[in-house]
Amino acid sequence: MELSRQERIYVEELSHTMTDERIAMELTRIRGGLDIREGVTKEMVTKTRHARGIKKATTGRVKEIDKVQSLSGRLMGVGRGEDVSDKEKTRLRVLEAARWALEMYGGDLIEIGCHKGKSTVRFCELAREFGRKLIAVDPWELGTQNCEGGEREQFVERTKGYEDVLEVNRVSSMEEELIEQVKGRDLAFAYVDGLHTVRACKIDVATVSHSPVIGVDDIRNSLLKDAVYDVAAKELGYGAVFRKQWREGYLTRED
Repeated sequence: MELSRQERIYVEELSHTMTDERIAMELTRIRGGLDIREGVTKEMVTKTRHARGIKKATTGRVKEIDKVQSLSGRLMGVGRGEDVSDKEKTRLRVLEAARWALEMYGGDLIEIGCHKGKSTVRFCELAREFGRKLIAVDPWELGTQNCEGGEREQFVERTKGYEDVLEVNRVSSMEEELIEQVKGRDLAFAYVDGLHTVRACKIDVATVSHSPVIGVDDIRNSLLKDAVYDVAAKELGYGAVFRKQWREGYLTRED
């Protein structure tokens, strides 16, 4: 089985930061997640790299994969080939990013903007698996974004049984007391999916800016991408992991 177009792009993007053998291993892992049994060999990667005119440095050693490329590679195959909605594919990528962060770092998870709890319960499962906590933040205030009534009740019903790992904060993420509380917590992953306004999103990203990995929803919205996501990547020293077909983006420490 030859490399697909997306896999060839993967090779092109990672050739300068990963060895051919490591790229082959990552692509094989991604295929496995898609129930494709045939793996990728080092020779297949090398052939693709040569066909695209990409040469390795003649001196020195190819540097070990950095965290930005590692997270990007981890997310690249998530949801591919699955008959699920774009919203579910987003959720799958967010959860995979959270898993990656938990494998890499100590600290808890935080979800800002929980709505009906569909992602919350899956974050709780990860928190329980890794022995961490999930901090859930949402005011469930009628009349605000996507809150028309009944969302809080659905959240409570969905998250029953996760009291051991779930800490619920029914307040606005812009409340000073909540901000100070979060800044004092050790975090591995933060998901910012609260009010999708520039002001609110800026505050939320600043609140979790000590987290080594941050997911930011709705950056297909050019205002949020330009004024929040891109600015955070530049000013806070994060590397950006984003694809134009995704609705969300990720920020991760490069050091």
